[in-house]
Amino acid sequence: MAASLAALAGAGVAGVAVELWWGVVERQGPGVYDWAGYLELAVMARRYGLRVRAILAFHQCGAGPHDPPWIPLPQWVLEEMDKLPDLSYTDRYQRRNKEYISLGCDILPILKGRSPMQAYSDFMRSFRDAFKEYLGAIVTEVQIGMGPGGELSCFDLRDEERNNSKSSPEGTLRQLMVAAKMCNLPLNGENSMTRLDDTSLNQVIRSSRLYSGGTSGTSFSFNYVRMNKSLFEFHNWNRFTKFVRQMSDARTFLARLEFRRGQQYLSSMSVVWVVSRACAYT
Repeated sequence: MAASLAALAGAGVAGVAVELWWGVVERQGPGVYDWAGYLELAVMARRYGLRVRAILAFHQCGAGPHDPPWIPLPQWVLEEMDKLPDLSYTDRYQRRNKEYISLGCDILPILKGRSPMQAYSDFMRSFRDAFKEYLGAIVTEVQIGMGPGGELSCFDLRDEERNNSKSSPEGTLRQLMVAAKMCNLPLNGENSMTRLDDTSLNQVIRSSRLYSGGTSGTSFSFNYVRMNKSLFEFHNWNRFTKFVRQMSDARTFLARLEFRRGQQYLSSMSVVWVVSRACAYT
């Protein structure tokens, strides 16, 4: 891990994005938190000058034990879902999904006397206390998972690859960009799967150029999913480092801002983060 982070820093990557899984941290029992592996990652990130984007993930990772990396919800949570099946998402055919606790149960005391919202809040407070010396300096961004897995901001998807003739991943992405620009919000994208072919990487670059919002600083960042052994193979690493240089070139991202008197051009630099699936810390 240390050698990989050193290589990423040398390639110009801004930092690593890592999911902090509920099923890893609180797996031993309610209110028993183990942040050791994630703290080790923060220490290494500080050593190599990388930032950490922490994603607090309250859903399962993977589709099942056959799908590595596989991280279910904490066992004590799954036991409560077995007792009360309606805690799971359920469709009209009574098919249940244990990927995430149903939002309809958010305020009910169904987790050993706590509601899901209370359990999530306790988890966040524990995170804050455990990482207090890193917050703001190393851990510069915290995202909160809001439900089951799923991603609308996949920048590598093309309409010609769609499974449904009525869907348009590129059109959906354009709508998302328009909404973000109207609200003057920064945008964070990622790829749908680990691919390092030129076609996929060039699609990400083309998609990111469509967005030029914000008036200062970084308006767009990209999470490359994911850091694994194949990323550092010779040909893949050459493609990836070229991709990082292209994404980090401020000249590629120029935001043209219209003013009543004259025009002003401000650079809107993109930065690349690498997603580190911290399953090694289970």
